[in-house]
Amino acid sequence: MDQTPIRTKTILLAVTLLAIHAIVLSSMARASSQPILTAATAERLVIRLINAETGSPMSHQNVMVEWDADAEESLVYVGGKGRGTMQLLAGSANFTLKPGTKDYGDPNRLAFFSCSGPTIAVPVQQAVHKGFVAHNLCNGRTVQANPGEIVFWARPLPLWVPDFQ
Repeated sequence: MDQTPIRTKTILLAVTLLAIHAIVLSSMARASSQPILTAATAERLVIRLINAETGSPMSHQNVMVEWDADAEESLVYVGGKGRGTMQLLAGSANFTLKPGTKDYGDPNRLAFFSCSGPTIAVPVQQAVHKGFVAHNLCNGRTVQANPGEIVFWARPLPLWVPDFQ
């Protein structure tokens, strides 16, 4: 019968525990050196479209972004969770958000009413570093924005309200 003395078992256990400890520490150091994923990166921002009346996300809508650098416009699609991402335009200091148009092709038909005013100018650096929450003109509801997020308040248009720009 092959028996290992207690001292050998203890040494083997200690070496195993030290190896596990070294592996855990090295993986923790590697994880802390990697950048933490945030809502956006320096090149991309997240637009949160929120229903001003209910506080719930508005989904499957378009938001128009107008850049100050060269008056270029971008159309940002806000998906199923009320979030859309947009690429930053190099050299821009500000951008303006406006309601997008309806999906069925008529460029003069608005998809929703803006509760953030007719237009809001957003400073790019503030949006990247602190986030930006537009003032809610429809009621006093507010939320917090993470760095890289822009909160845009909106309200669905009732069927009896004209949706022309």
